[in-house]
This record gives sequence, C-alpha cells and structure tokens, in this order.
Amino acid sequence: MPFDTFTNKRVTIMGLGLHGGGTEAARWFVGQGARVTVTDLRTSKQLQPSLRELKGLPISYNIGRHLPADFVHADLIIKNPGVPHTSPFLRLAHQLHIPVETDLSVFIKKVRNPIVGITGTKGKSTTTSLIYSILKKGNRKPLMAGNIRISPLKILSKIKRNTPVILELSSWQLEDLGHISWSPHISVLTNIMPDHLNRYRSMKAYIRAKSLIFKFQNRKDFLIANYDDRTVRIITRNIQSKIVWYSAANNPRCQVYIANGIIYYKKTRIIRIYDITFPGVVNIGNILAAIAVSITLGVPIIYIKKALIAFTGVYGRMELVRKIGKLSFINDTTATTPDASISALSAFKGTVVLIAGGSDKKLNYAGLAKSIKESVVRVYMLPGSASEKILIQLKKLGYKDIFFAQSMKQAVRQAFAYANTNTVGTILLSPGAASFGLFLNEFDRGDQFTSQVNKLTA
Repeated sequence: MPFDTFTNKRVTIMGLGLHGGGTEAARWFVGQGARVTVTDLRTSKQLQPSLRELKGLPISYNIGRHLPADFVHADLIIKNPGVPHTSPFLRLAHQLHIPVETDLSVFIKKVRNPIVGITGTKGKSTTTSLIYSILKKGNRKPLMAGNIRISPLKILSKIKRNTPVILELSSWQLEDLGHISWSPHISVLTNIMPDHLNRYRSMKAYIRAKSLIFKFQNRKDFLIANYDDRTVRIITRNIQSKIVWYSAANNPRCQVYIANGIIYYKKTRIIRIYDITFPGVVNIGNILAAIAVSITLGVPIIYIKKALIAFTGVYGRMELVRKIGKLSFINDTTATTPDASISALSAFKGTVVLIAGGSDKKLNYAGLAKSIKESVVRVYMLPGSASEKILIQLKKLGYKDIFFAQSMKQAVRQAFAYANTNTVGTILLSPGAASFGLFLNEFDRGDQFTSQVNKLTA
C-alpha cells in the first residue's frame, strides 16, 4: 500500500460503473478521510443508480468525460476492472509514478486471512455461492465478494481473525492484481472457453489472464481444477501448488468424481446427484469444485451434504423465475458466451423457446446455432451484432423459426403468446452474448426479463 493513511489524500475513482465496485470504493475512501473524485465516461442518466447511492457524500464528479487534471493531481487512482490498461489516462498516471490500484488490490493488501479465489469462463458465481453456502452451513461464518457485484471493501470491516474469505475473480480483476504478484491460498479454475475476445488480442492472452489465479501460488497452496477441461490440464502442468482434481466422470486421477450417480471424494461417498434439487446437469462441475474446496478446508461431509440439498441456485443463472401451468420461465442472463448458452440448452429435454442475442465479443456462434436447431422450436433475437452472427449460422443450417424483438417486453410477450398456442415447456433467456446497447448490463437484462414475466396474465 502506498500510504499508511488516506487522510486528505487525493483519490480518483476511475469508472464508477453499475456493479457496486466504484460506489463502494468511493464510499470507503471517503470514510478513510480521502478527497475523492469520481470520473466516468457514461452519462449521469446511465449512472443514476450508482450516483443515487453516493448522494450526500463529499465527492467531486466528472461524469461523461475524463480530465487529465483528475489523474495528474491525484495521489492514488482506483481503477475499475472494466477500464482497459491501454487507457491514455492510466498511461499518464504511470508516467508520473502515480500508483494505480483497484478495490480488490487495496483489500488484499489489508487482509491476512487465507483466501479462496474462484475463476473460470463459466460457473464462477455458482461455485462461489455454493462454497459460501457450505461454509455457512458448517458454521464457519464466511464472507464473499468480488465479481458477484459485492466490492471486497464492503466486507473489509467485518473480517475477523478466522473469517474465511471467498472471492469470485474475473480475468480483468486477476490482471489488475498482477503488479502485486498474488494468487489465493485456495484457487479454483472451473474451465476456460473463448470469451472477451473483443478485449483480448488472442485466446492465448485470455488464457494467460486466467492463469494468474495460480501463477503466484507456492507448495503450501491448493488449486482446485477441472480435469474434464483440456485447456485447464495443459496450463496447470508443472505448477507449484497442490492440485485437487475433479471430474464428472469416474476418473482415477481425480480426488472428486462421480460413479454410478454418486459423488465421491477419493473413496468416501458424499451425495447422490439426484438428491441435489437445483439444476444439476449444468452445474455438476460447480458442485464438484465446491465439494473439493470445502473438504480442503476441513468441512465435515454432513454439512456439505446439507448445504447442497438446501441450495436453490444463483440469480440469473438457470434461475426459475415463474411457472404458468406447465410452462417454465428460466432466467439465464449471465450466459454471455455461446458455450454458456449451449450448456443451458443441454439441460432441457422438452420443447424450448429461446430469447437470445445481443452484442458480439468476437466469438464463434456456429456451435450455438447447431444447439438451437437441435432443441429450440423458436428463437426470439434481441438487437445486436451477435444476433446478426447467430442469424447467419442459423440460415446456413436451414433453421427458419427466427423472430426479432426490439425490446425484452416484446420478446417475452411474443414468446408467451406462441407458447399458449403450441406445445412449449420452457421459455429460456440465455443470450449467448453481451448486453451492451439495449441494457445497462446483463443483470439489467435479467431484471427486465423477470419483470416482464411477472406481468404476464396466466
């Protein structure tokens, strides 16, 4: 940490955002006595929810623009993970030797507790929440934060000597920690699939960012890793930490595995898959990872089993929003990649109407188009560049049940009208794309879906 105290230090929060990190950082530094400036390229209207949270605090704002003065005259810059490292304002700060941190790096420098960190292309949030639920059931009094819309600074004052800390970490957050050469004591790598290729120059660069989850571990640390993911197996060769492998197969190389519908740790029976009530097919890897972490932390199996049976899932991840008769409405808004939507579709055996599309992240949609043709009776496309790419792939396959919606309201109402006159079991929001343009973020997209579904008259 560059300072022992932040009293009267000039702190610039670069990127207020809408996920809570910027607002909590601003609030925390104000509480530390700093002179806080918030700057963001979005408009006041776009940032209204975040600005409302900070109302009344002594903060200076530059909204809709960045000004060099806010960086040149700062003692410290707190960077939002969404801000690219190539920003000319960050380059200016580096040239002037002004320290650039994030809410996460500030947190890590202040906390001495062993940390469980979770990353991966899919399954981060569910795995994080599962681990938290198991530790809570085992009376460990855990705290969680990170990429789940909870700034770690929000939980900092609650941490005690024996508090287990669980952090969901995105590739962007991991990159921002590179300068402090830190990896968690227990790291989890769920999988690696193509994502964020609109930000990374190549898949190799994306993989390199994900690898930071274990890069700085030592022999006393643990990596919980998915043996079923070939990329994970390749990049974890010759690492320093102890690997605990998990697999959805009966694999003798893995400590956590499945045999005859039962999850085992080594040869110890944990739970039957069918005793777990939330969607198990899609989440099986997340379940195995959470079990591996919990056992590594010494949680008794009885509490692991109780937590898994009680767990109901995570918002926006294969979340059952409502049932109207035999028709289910599922919110999978956090499926922002084709692979995530393919996985979602694989969980349904009945007829599905899909709401998909959005902004492209330079990803390939051929596989998603194939899954749509195999299991979707009709698809409603939201506006965006990814939708155009999905359409091209669907046309190549001769799939014609494609309709376009200009809003979530239109998509939900048209999908419901179709379902009422046809045999449809599920209306699924699983976009396979980013939310830029039509929505504030993927959570706003999910909120709008839920709102429109709840307005439907049965």
